[in-house]
Amino acid sequence: FCCYVSELIFKLCVFGCKEFCCGEDWGWNLFDVSCLFLSMIDLGIFLLLKPAPMDSDLAPNTNSFMVVKILKVARLARLVRVMRFKMFDALRLMILGLLAGMKALLWAIVLLFTLVYILGILLASLDDKFEEFATLPQAMFTLFRCFTDGCAAYDGTPLPEKMRQEYGTWMLIGYAAVVMFVSVGLFNLIMAVFIDNVMQAQVQRKAEELGESTE
Repeated sequence: FCCYVSELIFKLCVFGCKEFCCGEDWGWNLFDVSCLFLSMIDLGIFLLLKPAPMDSDLAPNTNSFMVVKILKVARLARLVRVMRFKMFDALRLMILGLLAGMKALLWAIVLLFTLVYILGILLASLDDKFEEFATLPQAMFTLFRCFTDGCAAYDGTPLPEKMRQEYGTWMLIGYAAVVMFVSVGLFNLIMAVFIDNVMQAQVQRKAEELGESTE
């Protein structure tokens, strides 16, 4: 904590308040002050909640310890500061690309949830022969497992084969068609849209940097 306070004071002395608050690196300086503020809160709570006898009125409770742990995890945000160095350009580009594709990823989750919801309603309307489709949440979770992990029943046996034995070959054909549509069609479409958003954001960012360098 003392090191970060010393760093802040050193910057203020070297650059001055105007350059520190309004200069080129004002964003990073604001981020450093925020991290320092979190550290001050963490230190204050730690001093207030330092070990006391468990049978006393000052004994810290579980919620207080949880707050301290959350603030300690928040201090890891200081690692973001390394991205301003040239050697971490690749890491910075990956993080910025991930943030640029979050909008497309959010709509992809909505689209997948809608599809799983519709199919879950259809499967939950069947009879109660399969525990995996007894309720709508169970049917949706089973479908999600089939699309992403493995389509197995709760006892570990292949669920598509059990459904084929119960309902006939048409159920197996429907299962294969839906899995192909989601895994080959929908997932690849989501990936393509995500990559396209990331590439467009990268091109726009490069154009902005080029424009700033020519001014």
